Amino acid sequence: ILGLLGLWLIVSGAIDVLRVGFAQASSLLQPILQILGGLVILAVYWYALWSDSSIRKSLENIFAIPELLRKIAFTIALLCIYRIGFHVPLPGLDQEQVKSFMAGQSGEKGIFGQAIQLHGMLTGGDLSQAMLFGLGIMPYISAAIIFQLLATVVPALERLQKEGPAGYKKIQEYTRYATVLLCVIQAVVWMRIMMGSQGQLVYPEFRGSTVVFLMGVFGLTAGTMFLMWLGEQIDEYGIGNGI
Repeated sequence: ILGLLGLWLIVSGAIDVLRVGFAQASSLLQPILQILGGLVILAVYWYALWSDSSIRKSLENIFAIPELLRKIAFTIALLCIYRIGFHVPLPGLDQEQVKSFMAGQSGEKGIFGQAIQLHGMLTGGDLSQAMLFGLGIMPYISAAIIFQLLATVVPALERLQKEGPAGYKKIQEYTRYATVLLCVIQAVVWMRIMMGSQGQLVYPEFRGSTVVFLMGVFGLTAGTMFLMWLGEQIDEYGIGNGI
C-alpha cells in the first residue's frame, strides 16, 4: 500500500507538472510537493521493508508473534470505531449552519471559535460540528485528575489507594460517576449555546424542543462514556494505554 501510494503521488504530480508547464511557475508548487511526498513515502517503504534496518527487524518480530498481531489489529479496529463516531451528528442540529457559525467565530475576534479549536487540540473531541463524540475523552481525564488530587487530602481516598487492586477498582468506579457528572454539565452548556443562538443552528421544526435538548445532552454524555469503555478495552485486550 505504501509503495503504490508513493508511486501514485509521483506519477500524478509529474502529470500535473507536464500539464501546467514550466511557464506558470506559481502553479507548480503543489505538484512538486506531491512528487517530493511520494519520494519520501518510497524512501520510508524501502527503509522499513527492504533495507537491513532495525525497523524491518521489529516489523518481522511483530508479524512473527500471532498474539501481538491480534492485539495490534484489535487496537486499530477500535481506533477506527473511534473515528467513525466523529461522523455521527447530534439530532436536531443543522450541521451546515453549525459549520458556518463556527467558521464565523474562528476569526481574530472569534474567541468562542478559538476556544473550540483549543478544546479539540487538548481533548481529541470535535464540537465544531456537534458530533456524537464532541466532548472527547477529556471529562474522564479531568475526573481522574480530580481524584488523584483528592487522594492527597481526603483520608478515605488515601486509604483506598493503599488497599491495592481492590481500592484502585473502587476509585475507578468513583471516577466513572464523576465523569458522567462532568459530561452532563458540559453537554448542557454546549446544547444551551447551540439552541440559544437565535435558533439558527437547529432545524426550524425542532427549535425550542426540550426533546432535542435532552437527546443532545444524553448523546454527548453517552459518546464520552463509550470512548471511556473503548479505552478500557484497549487497556485489557490491545496495545498501550487506551485512553
